[in-house]
Amino acid sequence: MIISELWIGDLLKLKRSGRIGKFAGISSEQKIKVKVDGKIILTTPGNLEHAPDNHSETESKFIPRPSISKQTPNSIDNVIDLHMDVLNPSMVHARPERIIDYQVNAAENFIKSAIEKQLPKIEIIHGKGAGVLKMEVEHLIHLYSDHIKAQFPLNKGGSVELWFSIPR
Repeated sequence: MIISELWIGDLLKLKRSGRIGKFAGISSEQKIKVKVDGKIILTTPGNLEHAPDNHSETESKFIPRPSISKQTPNSIDNVIDLHMDVLNPSMVHARPERIIDYQVNAAENFIKSAIEKQLPKIEIIHGKGAGVLKMEVEHLIHLYSDHIKAQFPLNKGGSVELWFSIPR
């Protein structure tokens, strides 16, 4: 088992006792923290194995960074919808931290692609929700602000339109 590939909350089985718990991090003594029945247990990597869970098979595999060509089968070149039921329906039931990572990577790839293709403008649909994805998109906009000459909120704050500075 490769500890660096674990996510907080991944289900693990303690080999010696057979108990199942969730990965809770690494202690200062470099022991693995596993939360079992509300208590943190410290153990070594050799005493752990992945436990089967009841989530979709997608979660048990590494989820690659999205590529623009696979975003949405019927996508318009200058619009990306980051709602998971559109972006990647197979991940709808994935853990929230994996979903947000996937969405942010898709948005960043989309912005990079738009810059490379010298598109005059794009729209990123992030939705309203709790605002977490919107904040991540705003951070990306700041990172690529050298290429963006204007931005406009759309759909009552559920999306943003970006206008690019096109080199002459």
